Amino acid sequence: MKIISFVNHKGGVGKTTATVHVGKALSMNGKKVLIIDFDPQANASDHLNVDLDQPSIVEAVRGGDLTIVNVSEHLDIVPGALELAEVEQQYIGHATGASRLKLALSKLEGYDYILIDCPPSLGFFTQNALNASDYAIIVASPTRLALRGIPTIANAIEEIKLVNPGLNLLGVLISDAERLKVSGEFENILREQSGLPVFNAVIRHYKHYKEASAEGKTVFDLFPFHNAAEDYMTLSKEVFDGTK
Repeated sequence: MKIISFVNHKGGVGKTTATVHVGKALSMNGKKVLIIDFDPQANASDHLNVDLDQPSIVEAVRGGDLTIVNVSEHLDIVPGALELAEVEQQYIGHATGASRLKLALSKLEGYDYILIDCPPSLGFFTQNALNASDYAIIVASPTRLALRGIPTIANAIEEIKLVNPGLNLLGVLISDAERLKVSGEFENILREQSGLPVFNAVIRHYKHYKEASAEGKTVFDLFPFHNAAEDYMTLSKEVFDGTK
């Protein structure tokens, strides 16, 4: 069972979209996948049209049972909730504060992959997720601001490795890439100068992701033959190869 956190301290980079679509793609290839919606905004749950009026990851982090909802064949989710924000106040500074998610996930078995959608910060929730993970994926849009922020995230991952030495950076994912000169420059700098692993797959900018999300679906459900689906299927193969 491989646990992967999708991280960035900046919002709007396509992190939730990546978590959901990598999960869907892996499940379509026969892997048993569980998505953990660990963002108080519960965007992954909303993306997959999951009812939020039910037990969520909140109860599990507090020591209760995990509520697992089936999304499609081989793909499940533990829903998020707005109440998750209260957990930070409850456990921050607590002896087990940074291990609440790890303790909750230790009860799981039978999955090939657990994918954690983290909030846009490097605080309590992302630290918990990384502490529970085998791998991290940094999701970054092709902008100058994003390029500046990537070393900060990479350093945070290195810090977590002091308490979770099994954690590795699986790669940086370039998302929302457009056919603009700045996108190409960003990609070249990242690949040639960052010293970080970068996925070969690049997620191109398409409106189809927002259209699918609005329907509570993925692009695989609504646009299975579009390049948007092809990009994530290609990425999922890299994720699989990198975690074998």
